[in-house]
Amino acid sequence: MYYTKAAVLASGEISKKFKTDGKLRVETGDIDWVAARTKYFALVMVPKDHKGLSAQVVGREIAVPYDKKNKLKKYSIGLAMPYLGNKLTQDTFMIYFGPLDLGIVKSYGIGLDKMMDFGFSVIQPFSKAILWSFIKLHTFIPNYGLVLIIFSILIKLLVYPLTHKSFQSMKRMQELQPKLSALKEKYGKDAQRLNKETMKLYKEEKVNPMGSCLPTVLQMPLLWGLFIVFRSTIELRGQGFIWWIKDLSMPDTVATLPFSIPFYGDTVNILPLFMGITMLIQQKMSITDPKQKAMVYFMPIFLTLLFNSFPSGLNLYYALFNILSIIQQKYLSGPTMQPATVAVKKVKK
Repeated sequence: MYYTKAAVLASGEISKKFKTDGKLRVETGDIDWVAARTKYFALVMVPKDHKGLSAQVVGREIAVPYDKKNKLKKYSIGLAMPYLGNKLTQDTFMIYFGPLDLGIVKSYGIGLDKMMDFGFSVIQPFSKAILWSFIKLHTFIPNYGLVLIIFSILIKLLVYPLTHKSFQSMKRMQELQPKLSALKEKYGKDAQRLNKETMKLYKEEKVNPMGSCLPTVLQMPLLWGLFIVFRSTIELRGQGFIWWIKDLSMPDTVATLPFSIPFYGDTVNILPLFMGITMLIQQKMSITDPKQKAMVYFMPIFLTLLFNSFPSGLNLYYALFNILSIIQQKYLSGPTMQPATVAVKKVKK
């Protein structure tokens, strides 16, 4: 229901925010088309001879007898044409009633692709690039699960320089832990001096404390773009991989519980658990500071709960990416350096 909405294109500008309160909304101007859509399909009315004078949209919510928690959406759309003063006026329309397939809707050249959801403006280039890559790979790889594996490897190779620098930065930070601990011991009561000396140490040792986080931050738009592609594009609808993974756009549910667990839900899915395990292994390899031990378990558990309702394709990608990161960290980036033990003498004041 999240994707069910109405849309109006007027003078090349799209409008999609129509409420479902039963009130009539009117969009005026040069109307290119008016549409109602669901998650994967759309009904569009396009004037051919003249631009529309206005578009009307009425959105309603409809109660479902068998589902008290959720409601259906219903949109009624209309199109008013200009009256040119003739006794007899004839207008020609094109009605598109079909899938929101990017290749199909773009082929009409009238901006039908603008009603599709590719995320925020910053995320849209990533979403479109991911979908384009999937479609191109699928022309010679018949299984979208295999496409996803190839895509994961290509992305890992692409971001390898960044992740390699991240591991190097992490090692350098581990090496500096004894010196940082000494500074905290010495200037613990003077926060300003401690901060100054810490920055000085980073500068002397040529270490960027944010270096290990940068690759993760840069990959967030990619991960969000993948989420959008798997959840909302018809190309992946009903596309299975192997065994129990029947639809990459849906969770890989193997059982339904008679009760709901907070933050987890009532469905048991394999890939989120597998993703959580791979992340736990990666966290154990990356975080060696005893003070950060809680983070080793917190993030894998949190993301397992969060990703349980996400598309299986996204969980598969994330798990594959974690496995490739583990291989890189273990075999390609050298052993993780353990911080040396340093005796610190307390200074009497």
